[in-house]
Amino acid sequence: MHRPVLLKKNSGILFLLLFTLACLLRLVIILGFGVFDSDSAVFGLMAKHISQFKEFPLYFWMNHYAGALPSYLGALFLLIFGYSSFSFNLTGLAFSVAWIVAGMAIAWKINNRHGFIAAAILLFFPMPAILFYSLNPGSIHMETTLWGVLILLLLIRQNNNKAVADKLNHYLLIGLLCGSGWWITPGIIPFILTALIFFRFNDRKFFTSFKILYFAIGLLSGMLPFFIHNAFNHGSTYFALGGR
Repeated sequence: MHRPVLLKKNSGILFLLLFTLACLLRLVIILGFGVFDSDSAVFGLMAKHISQFKEFPLYFWMNHYAGALPSYLGALFLLIFGYSSFSFNLTGLAFSVAWIVAGMAIAWKINNRHGFIAAAILLFFPMPAILFYSLNPGSIHMETTLWGVLILLLLIRQNNNKAVADKLNHYLLIGLLCGSGWWITPGIIPFILTALIFFRFNDRKFFTSFKILYFAIGLLSGMLPFFIHNAFNHGSTYFALGGR
């Protein structure tokens, strides 16, 4: 099937310019905000402890449903750029830009030029609330948007490519994303259910093949921080998720 030209040469230059502006907009926001809110301040303090090898938490302190991945990434930025709210907020910038790239990868697979351009505009310059939450390292929405889009991207890739659908490592990767997402944020649950429903209708033999085994191995591997935390904290995450 002939693939339509989604971006002509001049349009490609404009696309790169808009992408650069989108990144600069996000950079200006994190420069102006300082600390987004009290939750991001706590994640930042956790990042400081991690960078100084004082403590290695797996979940937000006293809030056992938000995984500490932003703090570990933030610790890396603190070590590289120094200890400041700006350095930690680069975590949100990294997540937001990765979300744009993953979203554009999905739009690229639509094979529709107008849809691709519309997706670019919505991803580059979304509604203020979406933009804020995609940048806020104290918000589990930041992780939900990126992990969810990555899972959808892999499902679309599987649907469009029979060769991908036959690779066991593909299911291992999706399982790893679902499992790590379960650790990071309960917001990933709808995407896990979406993946399972997709597997059921895309491949009716999925649940009786080695594919489900590889998916389960990836899922359980990604959930390791969840299991370790609950083993030493009396199942606190189960109670936190139940309360939510």
